[in-house]
Amino acid sequence: MDKSNKDLFTDYPLHNKALELAKDFKRIEIELVEIIQKIDASKIFRKLDFASLYEYVSQGLGLSESVSYSLINVSRKSMAVPELKLAIVQGSLSISQAKRITSVITNVNASTLIAKARVMTQKEIEKEVAKINPKAGVPERARYISETRVELRLSLKEEIIKNLRRIQDLECQRTKTTCDLEKTLEVIINDYIQKHDPVKKSEKVLHKLSLRTVNSNANTKADSGTNDDANENQQTQIQNTKMTENSPRINIKHEGSHPKINQRVAISSEINHQVNQRDQGQCCYKNSQGARCLNRRWLDVHHRKPIANGGDNSLANLITLCKAHHQLQHESES
Repeated sequence: MDKSNKDLFTDYPLHNKALELAKDFKRIEIELVEIIQKIDASKIFRKLDFASLYEYVSQGLGLSESVSYSLINVSRKSMAVPELKLAIVQGSLSISQAKRITSVITNVNASTLIAKARVMTQKEIEKEVAKINPKAGVPERARYISETRVELRLSLKEEIIKNLRRIQDLECQRTKTTCDLEKTLEVIINDYIQKHDPVKKSEKVLHKLSLRTVNSNANTKADSGTNDDANENQQTQIQNTKMTENSPRINIKHEGSHPKINQRVAISSEINHQVNQRDQGQCCYKNSQGARCLNRRWLDVHHRKPIANGGDNSLANLITLCKAHHQLQHESES
């Protein structure tokens, strides 16, 4: 007697186990998205020594970069678009299907996009996404193609390409050699780093200051006949300058109708340069395992000893922290 396809499947215990695990996998994915939403809302990850939700999901949960991004994007977008969350919870839309439309889905187009995501292939839905947002149709990606070379994929505005080609022409003219796009980008990047990177700027400034100090010492030895009163005045000026740099507040009390001024003194540029050189433009927070935060964006300079408690603007009292760890530090101090 011939058996139906359904009967044939039931004869294979491995297949039955695979079906069971597939159902569990889908259920666990949905539960994980819901848990990530709660963790994101409560910011628990900060108390666990993670600067961001991505850092928590990728490092704390041990998931890959791509899976981490997908889960976070889906969890946050489904909070903003209830219809997307409902489709995921009901099981009518998988996490992998949902992640394909997170870049363009809104409460206005949710019904249409969810219906298409359910039945369309990945390439078909990518085309739909590109119609709504051409930039989202080509996700930014950088991947190694050899030990020292990286393939960069992204979409650019036509105007940017025109300007890039113009810089390429100018660089060829300047160097009198052939200049490809890689070399052109290298020139642009190096120029930006030299002009705007605080670490590079501080390196140049502190180098100039050290040269001035050497020259000043040489001049002092040459002019050793200068009278003691002049030297004493110079030392007094240096001490006054140091006191100004390290003083956290200016407290001036006026009698009568004049208001009391309690003004915080800004950190001097020289001290800022020293902080940048020492910390190298990176958050200095270390977790319980002693691992330093890798964040180089949205950085603040934090006073180890608060100004309100008598702290000053000395180099030893200052540390670079990312905004997340800066906030965490203040929360732990309060």
